[in-house]
Amino acid sequence: MGCLLQNISTGRVIGAASLILEEPYRKAGKGRFMIFHSETSQVGAYRSLLNSISGMISEVDQVYLFVSPGRPVQKILEESGFSIERYSFVLKGGLEHVSLDIPKEINSQISRLTFVDRHTVVLSTRPSLKLQVT
Repeated sequence: MGCLLQNISTGRVIGAASLILEEPYRKAGKGRFMIFHSETSQVGAYRSLLNSISGMISEVDQVYLFVSPGRPVQKILEESGFSIERYSFVLKGGLEHVSLDIPKEINSQISRLTFVDRHTVVLSTRPSLKLQVT
């Protein structure tokens, strides 16, 4: 499911949203954004995209997406009603000599590690942002 945001005066597409709502997501009451993007860095553009799809997502309680930390879009999404649900990290290199700069908001419990080989452990480097659907 998706929608486009269009500039009325020029007809140019300036934003897009696409949700993954397959059965496993719906059973969990969640939808995951595959695309949630606006060319403008304005909260109003993201709110317009959310409003456009809100009537189509009555079967889920939350929608979420992943963003790279520290990007301006993270603040815009938080201003649009999203909240940070969790952080995860990607570690590359030998496990004996790994150091992390972990944000102070994060506790030290790591919920998921994926070992690629004996020298690489992978976590995700993106915060997961969620929005409670009303």
